[in-house]
Amino acid sequence: MKTAIVAAALLCLTVFGSSADTLYPAALTFEPGYANGPPAGFPWSEPPNYGDPITIVGRVSAVAPPLQDLLPAGAFELTYVLEGFSCTEWGMWDDIPCTGGLYGLFQNGTLACYLDATPDADFVKPATFRDGDLVLLAACSHLPVTDDDPYENCPMVPDRPDVRGWLTFVGGAWFSHVSDQGTGFTGMMYGELGRTVPMPILLQALGYIFQIDGTVDVNAPVAVTPATWGRVKALYR
Repeated sequence: MKTAIVAAALLCLTVFGSSADTLYPAALTFEPGYANGPPAGFPWSEPPNYGDPITIVGRVSAVAPPLQDLLPAGAFELTYVLEGFSCTEWGMWDDIPCTGGLYGLFQNGTLACYLDATPDADFVKPATFRDGDLVLLAACSHLPVTDDDPYENCPMVPDRPDVRGWLTFVGGAWFSHVSDQGTGFTGMMYGELGRTVPMPILLQALGYIFQIDGTVDVNAPVAVTPATWGRVKALYR
């Protein structure tokens, strides 16, 4: 009997003392946006230099849980801006037996989303992506940019996101929906470079270097009840 009680107690400790998370996939979906960055045209031709900045702007095309009920009625646009990054590492990657490419790691920037009642976002005027109300702000610790599709045909290597961003939500009008008691949830941004769409000449002249789309997943920790031996033994009295 004691063996059964101990086993049950250990099970209770495992269940009540562990944590689980709720994943909200594609809480935000990005329309194709454009990145302004290293003038050499990274990631296709030359690597970035240490300290090079990168900024990505675009519109949000869809909003899903836990944010789906926060959009207003009537005309509006929701825009996103990734900025404040600095290149801290670059190099070559290889997926043997395939040809690899260049990568650059950008760090310590932010992802901001703005809600604007007067849609006017224009890539020629980057400030128009920031002229709404700030609804979400996330710190982004790492933003690796990698042309992760081999230059040669390589069907044995799975496709992976070209751009990833490690996020922690820190503010904005919607912050309470991506936080718990003031602690922001974490998230991940995944993006793909738009290789099939030629860069408009006008945007190239303004310093844009590639097109990108993507999504943001939100990871919400689920609160669990802490367990003690006293509480477990009380179950069998």
